[in-house]
Amino acid sequence: MRRTLTPLFLLVVGALWLVAALALAGRFIVEVELYSHFQPPLLAACATVALVSFRLRRRSVGMVSLLLALALGWSTAPYLLPPSTLPSASGPQPIRLLWANLQNWTTSSEALDTVLDDAQADIVVLTELSAKHVKAVERARARWPYQTPFPKGSAFEVLVLSRWELRELRVDQPYGDRFPIFDALICPSGMRDWAEACVAIVALHAVRPALPGGFIGVMPTQRDAMLEVATAAVRRRITENHRVVLMGDFNTTPWSASFRRVLDGSGLLDSATQPSERPHWTRPTWFSSWPGLGLPIDHILLSPTWRIHERRLGPFFGSDHRPLVIELSPIGRNG
Repeated sequence: MRRTLTPLFLLVVGALWLVAALALAGRFIVEVELYSHFQPPLLAACATVALVSFRLRRRSVGMVSLLLALALGWSTAPYLLPPSTLPSASGPQPIRLLWANLQNWTTSSEALDTVLDDAQADIVVLTELSAKHVKAVERARARWPYQTPFPKGSAFEVLVLSRWELRELRVDQPYGDRFPIFDALICPSGMRDWAEACVAIVALHAVRPALPGGFIGVMPTQRDAMLEVATAAVRRRITENHRVVLMGDFNTTPWSASFRRVLDGSGLLDSATQPSERPHWTRPTWFSSWPGLGLPIDHILLSPTWRIHERRLGPFFGSDHRPLVIELSPIGRNG
């Protein structure tokens, strides 16, 4: 016997379809980008509704839900499956990089020590530092003697720690010194088979976009302007024949229109989806301890002339973000 779906169920399903459609549109239209961030849970919801509807023999409801689930699955598939495995190969000695958002006063100097000890990175980029982290940064000078000035207090400033001298440091400030975009050139010395290879690190903590007042969101103008400045810095470094790493808290997910613009405009590759010698599942970096709620908003993008040995999340250390650790070695030609 065919069961009748209640008006409440149909209302909920209709709302789900609308949000799912907006999420798919947000991959291409920045005005509704906010909805694109929730594509994975919307995929699960649409698939569940499809199964329930088919079981209740409501095929029209099931088919629409299934089509939306398939569309969302196509959009998110590169991040729901682990990257392919690269065979181990001899080559230049790898370097390791760390990105971490410390969430200001939430974490301590001891927590930062934990993150640094876990990563054992050669180059470290941090954001959302507070006075609580000064001692850890001072202690770190023994391992990372080259450091940019400690931030003055803005949550969107960044700090770079390096084993090697920063040969160049450019700082773009499209919205003043509280919102810097760092562009550092570092040439690792004493590394096997690196020759004259250098790495250009472009790093930023992009501004959080305003929440929408309705179905059409508030344009994330300031965030996207910062991402565009970072993209321009990447293009400049590539024309200078350098290998590039763009890293930071973009405050946007990989399924958004803004993220696609960064990839298209820079020519970089998302390290989360690229083959690796030791691949890991892509997991949220923000609120990653909350199942179904976390979002991958911290990113490391690479020029094509890098080999990924490993990309992983660092430990929980009290922040609402997980650190990102990546191990790389140069391959091929620059540019």
